[in-house]
Amino acid sequence: MDERLPKNERLRKASEFKFVFQNGAKYKGKYLLMFSVSGGTGKFGAVVSKKVSKKAVVRNKIKRRLREIYRTNKDVLPEGTDIVIVALTGAVRVNYNELEKDFHNVCKKAFA
Repeated sequence: MDERLPKNERLRKASEFKFVFQNGAKYKGKYLLMFSVSGGTGKFGAVVSKKVSKKAVVRNKIKRRLREIYRTNKDVLPEGTDIVIVALTGAVRVNYNELEKDFHNVCKKAFA
């Protein structure tokens, strides 16, 4: 059984990310920053900069966690909302459950 986030639900082009960053509303959590644009196609993207960690292995691990958190919780999000999650520097030191809690807190701010 394939439980990956389908390609048609991922933001992949730089222009898609740029659109969400420029037109999206911004919500900050303890470890995450969320940009969201309603009326989109319901896609998701994760960004982890080199400021968070110089090691690509660590950055990719955080991105995998963020994609999984989105995939398992996308049913509580409004349909047709494009979302970009930017990991903040503290995201390296926390476990999956803490990231998921922060994701829920940011979603409450954004979609309440």
